[in-house]
Amino acid sequence: KIVGEFEKLIPHKKNPILSSLFGGRSAGGILKFKHQLIRPAQINKKNSYGFGLLFNKIIKLNINQYREKKIYYITAKNIKNCIGIHHITKFKNKYIFDLNLSD
Repeated sequence: KIVGEFEKLIPHKKNPILSSLFGGRSAGGILKFKHQLIRPAQINKKNSYGFGLLFNKIIKLNINQYREKKIYYITAKNIKNCIGIHHITKFKNKYIFDLNLSD
């Protein structure tokens, strides 16, 4: 049973807003950074899950419209001994990444 505020959830009219290996899959919740809303997304390539993270600034969001702009990306290659990066979250003013590290 759905309770509370979740009873009022309405799917976005353009759901899904993006279907792509490059940024279509979420890499965590929406982040607030320098008064901007940022949607982190995964960059995956064929046979390469966790290739990198893409950060998109949300320009417009309402029930009828969604628009974002790519502002930054990071790949596993940018991190020492990293072979995959999948997720980011903010906890107590720190950013936490989910990494797959090589031995």
